[in-house]
Amino acid sequence: WSVYLYDLNGTMVGYNVTNIESILRPGSLLQINTTVSNTMTIASGSYYDVKVVSPVGTFDVVRVKTS
Repeated sequence: WSVYLYDLNGTMVGYNVTNIESILRPGSLLQINTTVSNTMTIASGSYYDVKVVSPVGTFDVVRVKTS
């Protein structure tokens, strides 16, 4: 599993690759606790897109606001 952090311009500002080898079945959940290594300053109160990529390449993106 990989986690990527993008600013709203589409620039990757951080990432982390985990060693979790879990395969999810339909309807199941996987909790990933990770620290994203940032390559740029992450501004408080700003929005970022978090992209999570599975070992087989499927992914989802969610927009978050930093505290």
